Amino acid sequence: KEGLIVVDHNNVLVDYNESAQAVFPWLVQENRGKPIKQFPEGREIVQNPNPQFTMSLSSAGGVRHYEFRRTELVQGSGMVGRVYIFLDVTEKQCMIEELNFLADHDSLTGVFNRRKILAKAEQLLQRTAEAHQAASLLMLDVDDFKMVNDQYGHQVGDEVLRGIAKACRGILREGDLIGRDG
Repeated sequence: KEGLIVVDHNNVLVDYNESAQAVFPWLVQENRGKPIKQFPEGREIVQNPNPQFTMSLSSAGGVRHYEFRRTELVQGSGMVGRVYIFLDVTEKQCMIEELNFLADHDSLTGVFNRRKILAKAEQLLQRTAEAHQAASLLMLDVDDFKMVNDQYGHQVGDEVLRGIAKACRGILREGDLIGRDG
């Protein structure tokens, strides 16, 4: 599953495996012996100073994320080449993004949850105070909401909350914040 690219001390392509070739179409027999920085992503690979890094690549199915590890090949006292080993971590990256979203957003309405909206509001108030600007805060309390839940059921109550959140999002300006406290 892991892709493998081997270059010499001058970043000239020495070898690769099929997994790497599936990601980088320029990994073909005719390109062995050529500097990989002349190929689209090759420059980014060899110029990255970190021994471990992530690269995102656009593909027909969307953006794919790859984690790279670089190992230097040493012979005697000198470096003779490098091996780049990489793995597709797109699913892992998507799960991390989803978990981050769930940690910050109300699962019912999709707006910021109490913890996140309070942190964002504090940041906004700090910035506006430092810039000597004004800020406004609007809190909505849905009157008799308990009655909606009692009379029509929690599913209808949930729809009401989603509808309110959607209506509020529809009128927000750039830089405005919305969250759910309750």
